[in-house]
Amino acid sequence: PVTADPVTTDPVTTDPVTADPVITDPVTTDPVISEPVTTEVGAACPVTLNLGPLGYGVAADDQATGEGWIMWSEESLFSRFQPAPIPGNAKHLIAVKYVNGKWLYDYNGGLTEFEPRLNDCLLALVNFGTDSVSMLQGNNGLINAIDSGYVSGNLQITANRWAGWANIGEFGVSGTQIITSQD
Repeated sequence: PVTADPVTTDPVTTDPVTADPVITDPVTTDPVISEPVTTEVGAACPVTLNLGPLGYGVAADDQATGEGWIMWSEESLFSRFQPAPIPGNAKHLIAVKYVNGKWLYDYNGGLTEFEPRLNDCLLALVNFGTDSVSMLQGNNGLINAIDSGYVSGNLQITANRWAGWANIGEFGVSGTQIITSQD
């Protein structure tokens, strides 16, 4: 009877191949030490962010306090988050906070934890208590694993606006796109 050889061989060198081979440089035969693959969130924010349908703005809890951000999500927030933002919220922009080591999104009925995604981008710093907005144009870097800032664009965010009217706690938005890098 013929039995299968449990050791396979490399077809080029006929050297035995193990389940955990050491990769070697074909020129020097030195082991190749590769850097670990990074899955760092925020490391690859898209160069161009299309703001998409802006609805009536970005809704947030009227009683919110402290600081947070307006975040862009590549995926529609209405399919990504449950509970979803209230109807009329921008499709790709949402108010978020970082509390006790966790990211939370504001769906205008409370805060819910979420996992940041590679293409999430923080575009503005907001202070819910003082109703102020600081656009992050000219800034860049990771904020608790989410990319932030942008180079240029026509996004405008105004505190206490919804559907073009005064509305405490919400954020009026206008614009079409953001450029995050000069590449």
